[in-house]
Amino acid sequence: MGASTIVANNDGGFRARGGRWVVDGFSLLIVASALAGGWAVQRLYRPGPPPPPFPRQPSEFRSALVLAADKEAALSALSVRADDAQALLNLAIIYFEEGAPVKALESLERARDLGVLDERLFYYAGVLYEAQGLPDYAVVEYEKFLRHRPDDLETRLRLANTLYRLDEVDRSIEHYRLVLKSRPGDPLVSYNLAMAYRDKKNWADGLAALNPFLVSGKPMPAGGHRLLGDLYLGSGNAARALSEYEKERELQGETLDVCLALATAAETLKKTDLAVSYWTKALALDPTHRDARARLRRLKQPVPARRRSS
Repeated sequence: MGASTIVANNDGGFRARGGRWVVDGFSLLIVASALAGGWAVQRLYRPGPPPPPFPRQPSEFRSALVLAADKEAALSALSVRADDAQALLNLAIIYFEEGAPVKALESLERARDLGVLDERLFYYAGVLYEAQGLPDYAVVEYEKFLRHRPDDLETRLRLANTLYRLDEVDRSIEHYRLVLKSRPGDPLVSYNLAMAYRDKKNWADGLAALNPFLVSGKPMPAGGHRLLGDLYLGSGNAARALSEYEKERELQGETLDVCLALATAAETLKKTDLAVSYWTKALALDPTHRDARARLRRLKQPVPARRRSS
């Protein structure tokens, strides 16, 4: 799976979530010159066994034919010895690739109970727990995996997104910043970090996090101008906030959130007529919205009667 979550976030199964970020793998290439004693070098650097498969993205998954053969081999090994931990781990990864999270998790936990020490187990367990709506469990597994592979940026981003969804904002900020140390200016991670700073009312750092967009002129993701407007409004620049909210309205339409944001900025700027217009639109979208009703009353405007359910 790739991450970026923007928050986020992480949908059911193994499909990449909206804006999930995929980290490229790194490879080490050793070139030995035959002129520098080729046979001696070959003996010193005899290649070891290939690393075990670690598929995460659909592009890395085995073909259906290979997957079926590997599945048959794993099931055959387990028919001979039901406590074959390695076969159980292999089967779990196969189920992961097939998009069968429950079966994958069952096989993974059986392998864990039998004492498997393979670090891949922690990554897959984290993704599977997340897919099953168990983010607290996913956090534990991601943290275990990162103790083995602290430079794995995809997993660190998954951890940051999951912590954010759990409202552990301070911890999510810590991990977003660690990712950005290796990927400075990454727009998606910067956006997620800005959201976390907004939630902490850390307006200046939130604006700084959005520099990759502000400096380069890159288009904002959906909701980006709303986020930027919130940061400007929090930092005391209501005029800039109103401008950003208008851009969001042009892109996304007059949603409830956009109308509320526009009304708040307009009222802050003492643009009463504009504020009343957007509070009224917000109330039309959600007749039960208490804040919109209270604001209209405070502005001494007539408030539509609440609709009665039949």
